[in-house]
Amino acid sequence: MTEAPEEERPNLQQESCSVSDGCIQHRNGIIRRQLETKEVREIFELGQRLGIQCQHNDEEVISRLAALEARDEINSRGRKEIAKLVRKERPDFLFIQETKLEEVDVALCKTLWNSDDFDWVMGKSVGSSGGLLSIWNKRNFVKQRVIEGNGFIGISGEWGTQHIKCNFVNVYAPCDRQRKASLWEEIGGLILEEGGRWLVAGDFNTVWNVTERKGRLGETQDMEDFNHFVEGTGLFDVRLWNRKFTWYRPDGTSMSRLDRFLLSTEMSLLDRDWIQVGVRRSISDHCAIILTSRNVDWGPKPFRVLDAWQQHPDFQEFVENRWKAMQIEDSI
Repeated sequence: MTEAPEEERPNLQQESCSVSDGCIQHRNGIIRRQLETKEVREIFELGQRLGIQCQHNDEEVISRLAALEARDEINSRGRKEIAKLVRKERPDFLFIQETKLEEVDVALCKTLWNSDDFDWVMGKSVGSSGGLLSIWNKRNFVKQRVIEGNGFIGISGEWGTQHIKCNFVNVYAPCDRQRKASLWEEIGGLILEEGGRWLVAGDFNTVWNVTERKGRLGETQDMEDFNHFVEGTGLFDVRLWNRKFTWYRPDGTSMSRLDRFLLSTEMSLLDRDWIQVGVRRSISDHCAIILTSRNVDWGPKPFRVLDAWQQHPDFQEFVENRWKAMQIEDSI
């Protein structure tokens, strides 16, 4: 396991305002918010002239409208980033946590998935907190059942051309330890009762051990609860290939590995070379995680010749002899 590349590590000196970028970005952000608030105020004043009345005081209404506008901008950018990642990686499954959406429609899913070949399920947020969305290629996976609980949503069905029965669970764990323990108990009960192939993925809001956290002390009992859940269900953590942490505090003072894929033994046997790959962060404080196989066909290996070889007196004779010795069969 290797740590994130240098450019991915939070730079405390940079965060504390490098004149070349940090301060400028911060200043531009303030100016942008001031302009947005000015526009909201003008719209609000126009509404008052038209006779629209509000129950709250003027400044509170303007502040709320400006906050909603800023949130919409962030949501729009987040959707574009997800769609871009899906276009590049072309996954069979997409699991999104903390959508902060009480309703999801087909149009949104199509925007994220970039095609019509999908099916989806969602778990509602509570106000602006939580929310889950799972999207998958409906040609490769046929849903047979949806399992929903507090903090997770699962799908059972048949995957691939061999119609392999599998279960996929999308998780967004709460911060509260008791609620988190209840979540582990509920998911663990399903896995132990039904058996078979399981994949549990998402934001677990805890770490496996102290090496997966830097900059702040976590609750030891919280880690023990998570370990008990993983070991008790027979799930195991696939190696995270290119980084050590998946969540970074914006000021760079702490970081943790909160996001992961957990596989049952039966699921892992479908491919013995599973790995997790962390994607470079964009607007989120979490890294997207991709579960993939190392058995990737990179195409033909390049043919390499060093100039120095051609200076050897026996080079031409050696190549000719090896060429004549090759036996090539027509496979057409």
